Amino acid sequence: IANMNVYRDRRGENAVMVVEMDQSVPCLLIAGKGDFMGNLGMYMRKLRKRLTKAGIPVRMRLFPRMRHDILHEPGREDVLLEIYRFLERKRKAQN
Repeated sequence: IANMNVYRDRRGENAVMVVEMDQSVPCLLIAGKGDFMGNLGMYMRKLRKRLTKAGIPVRMRLFPRMRHDILHEPGREDVLLEIYRFLERKRKAQN
């Protein structure tokens, strides 16, 4: 569905560049708001902006009080529920 590449920008910070992506596939971006590796959600917001500008439907959710490993942290049930609801909405939209 997508080929992505992580690179360092001019300031030496990690940045994400989308190389190829099927524009018909909706995208769910999820991260912890306290994720220092994702610059506290800034990288996700930048990625959402780029994907939206490219015409790709995007839903983004930053989980408060969570960090990098959101599927293994307390409150992971909320993350799994968000993923389930996203997939269920897309399934219903196709029928």
